[in-house]
Amino acid sequence: MNFSDFKRLLGADPYSQDPGFLRARNSSGEFTEAAAAADKFEHKLQQALSLDTPAGLQAEILQNVHAVPRWRMTAWPMALAASLFMMVGAAAVFTWQQGQVTDLEAYVLNHYQLDGNRLLEQAREPASMERIQAIMASVNASTDKNLAAQVYFIKNCPTPDGQGAHLVVMTEQGPVTVFYLPATDIQDQKSFEMPGMHALLVDLQHGAAAIIGPSMDSVQSVAQLLDRGVLPAREIHT
Repeated sequence: MNFSDFKRLLGADPYSQDPGFLRARNSSGEFTEAAAAADKFEHKLQQALSLDTPAGLQAEILQNVHAVPRWRMTAWPMALAASLFMMVGAAAVFTWQQGQVTDLEAYVLNHYQLDGNRLLEQAREPASMERIQAIMASVNASTDKNLAAQVYFIKNCPTPDGQGAHLVVMTEQGPVTVFYLPATDIQDQKSFEMPGMHALLVDLQHGAAAIIGPSMDSVQSVAQLLDRGVLPAREIHT
């Protein structure tokens, strides 16, 4: 396995048990270093959603976030975005579980700041149906063929209510990020602005989702695609 193929699989499934992937992890310093960086990132993402955070911290940080001009927000370095997620993301989970919907928005904002752009860059070709169904099955769901045909990236990700899925769905207006939230209850559809992006929280026939894209049209089109195309596990429509 060459380094390019290794990095693509590493980004999509860092815990893959593929024999060639496992051999490549320790084949040279370059491979080992990339694998260690991916392991560290996944650990931070999981840790961010398991920390207890003092009440009030999330609101204070969000106030500072909204005060930052958009042009400066998009230029923040990854280290700052990661630090922000570690603070706000943890607070989002801590207080969202007590019923504050705005904290779900904080989770979406900071999850996207941490790895949204990085994973968009990896969405270069359609994901295989086998991989799509394997990831969706892990969260007790499946997809129809229309949705699967537009999925260019998919992996598991943490959510406020357990394991979910991170997808990149290709549209005519470009790639759209989806955080599939299988166990999250969203009562009312809600849109909100992110730096340079539009976001939508939606309840689906099966589960719920946070959708982030370059325009509200692209986000709404993906919402409709998800509502029709996300199905209970093993219920695959043609």
